[in-house]
Amino acid sequence: LPYKWATIETGLKFTRFSNNSNVQYFRYQNGDYAIDNSKSNIFEYKENNAATYISVSKDFGKKWAMKVGLRYEYSTIGGYSETINERNENNYSNFFPTAYLAYKSNENNTFSINYSKRINRPNFSALNPFRWYSNPYSFYTGNPFLSPSYNHNLEFSYLYKSKLSVTLYGQKFINGYGKITTLKEGIKEVNYKNYLTQYDLGLNMSLYTNPTKWWENNINLISFYSTSESSIPEVVPQKGFSIYYTINNTFTLNKKKSILFLLNF
Repeated sequence: LPYKWATIETGLKFTRFSNNSNVQYFRYQNGDYAIDNSKSNIFEYKENNAATYISVSKDFGKKWAMKVGLRYEYSTIGGYSETINERNENNYSNFFPTAYLAYKSNENNTFSINYSKRINRPNFSALNPFRWYSNPYSFYTGNPFLSPSYNHNLEFSYLYKSKLSVTLYGQKFINGYGKITTLKEGIKEVNYKNYLTQYDLGLNMSLYTNPTKWWENNINLISFYSTSESSIPEVVPQKGFSIYYTINNTFTLNKKKSILFLLNF
């Protein structure tokens, strides 16, 4: 929807996910295999997600650009385990804002800042309460009461001539979930639980150069510091610094550019 004062974009989205799984265990007896109904599983899973969004973008002259948006989602989840005759239903809704502001000082330099909130939904296997046995003393199971996790992300970026890109970011990850192992009466159980809060502060950098006509160089650097909090006493919070980098070189060995030599680290 283009207007003189701004450009508006809006829409609706509906997603439906349906999965029916049938897992059968057999016991070997008297030279034949017989189905073991106590361990077999028929699981029906359905997930509906309805969303609506609106965004407003505007350019302020040739130097400034802005965009803000808001998305609303409503989700319903239903799972039924025929084997254990257990039915679980859940629903949740939330708002997800985004904001972006860019400043182009000249043709070569662009600065920007943006914020976003995202959602990470558990898949149906993490919600299935059925026990998946790997051996008589160990099984995996899902948590039908598992809830989604959310991520808040704030970024400051700088771009120079589409050759140098530098981004400083901060993230807050809340209500994170994962597999938790417990031992009860000699039986190992692996289940999903919400327990994690994590904070990240990082720097991403990419530099592309042409030292000569026959040499292209690309350097990428990713580094971040991460610290976490756990709501489960048995899970010890972790923190630390990480760095990852690559150096890629491409050398052209003939005028037709059909023979290349790559040197990467």
